[in-house]
Amino acid sequence: MTPDTLTAEPFLSGLFFGECPRWHEGRLWYSDFFDHAVFSVSPDGERRVEVPFEGEPAGLGWLPDGRMLIASRPDGTTHQAAADIAFPNGTVITEDGKTLVIAESLGGRLTAFDRERDGSLTNRREWASLPGVAPDGICLCEDNTIWVSNALGKECLRVAEGGEVLERVATSMNCFACMLGDDDRRTLYMITAVESHGAKARSERNGAIERVRTTVRGAGLP
Repeated sequence: MTPDTLTAEPFLSGLFFGECPRWHEGRLWYSDFFDHAVFSVSPDGERRVEVPFEGEPAGLGWLPDGRMLIASRPDGTTHQAAADIAFPNGTVITEDGKTLVIAESLGGRLTAFDRERDGSLTNRREWASLPGVAPDGICLCEDNTIWVSNALGKECLRVAEGGEVLERVATSMNCFACMLGDDDRRTLYMITAVESHGAKARSERNGAIERVRTTVRGAGLP
């Protein structure tokens, strides 16, 4: 079956290289590596700096008590949960908290684990093989399909377990991350850029956020 194809519309321009979009408290939050800050933007495009940053901020999240986490600023201890992952990137946790799915960008696949009560990961398995795609940022839908940004192409794909592509969104540039947002969690926001190579990406503000309305609500974490 040929997947339905949608076309993204421009939303926000002037990024160097955006990463890790998150929907939080009615706004889209994201990092910009080379702007050295975490930003948030409202659905009508009003943007503000949330955290100025000396380094290059990447992954974002929030603890249950509301404190924000930025991947470039470690605090506390860490341990290895899984090994031999081919360039791990976007990660989602299902609504029931029992399954974690991670994008392997250099493996061309999504990999799933059972998530135990103590946070350990077991029962590793291939969730979807995506030949010709470099899965980067991902986000989960309430029907347990997953939107997958393609770092090697101008597209974002909604994929079912097993690898069937159900929908395709055409973007203006290569797509590096995605998140479902707005009050109904049906707007897909996609971070795009001409170039991901640091020396080139930091030289010009060619990055952007694009968006499109979808039919399936977002779910799970993040």
